[in-house]
Amino acid sequence: MVGITARLVNTTTGEILAAVTGKGESQRSGTSLIGAGAGAGGGSGGAAGLDMGSSNFGQTILGEAVQAAVADTATQLDTAAGNLPTVKVSVSGLVADVSGNTLVINVGTKTELKVGDTLDINRQVRTVKDPATGKVLKSITDKIGSGTVTQIDQDSATVTFNGTGPAKVGDVVQTPLSGAVKD
Repeated sequence: MVGITARLVNTTTGEILAAVTGKGESQRSGTSLIGAGAGAGGGSGGAAGLDMGSSNFGQTILGEAVQAAVADTATQLDTAAGNLPTVKVSVSGLVADVSGNTLVINVGTKTELKVGDTLDINRQVRTVKDPATGKVLKSITDKIGSGTVTQIDQDSATVTFNGTGPAKVGDVVQTPLSGAVKD
């Protein structure tokens, strides 16, 4: 009999999101861990001749139990995954270059953006400042279109723009208000 414990942990908070224990048991009887199919060096030496990386490990008593435990663990993790929280990733950046309907933006894979993601393209129309300090409290923007990421590297992405007017350097790019959900 073999048992495997697995935990899914939020690496940001350290919170354990799911914990499961998979169990597996060989259906064969015997006193040797390696049983039949162990190959050379596996006879009376018990587990001493056991090679868990060998191609016939799965045919041993221990191998059968490990495979069953792994399958049980995977099934339980799959079930637990449906109860995990989704993370809304918010991406915000600026248009750095415009060539027709092709934009280069100043955000890339560091923000978890990926090819195929859709972004809103907005133009800042005014800013609201604190009258006492002059600090910008809020930027008011109007959506001028959207764009789909077609190429990406660590610090920038190429976006195909579709909108009501031409995009300009300095326009704001951001995740649509509903947010992008990452699994």
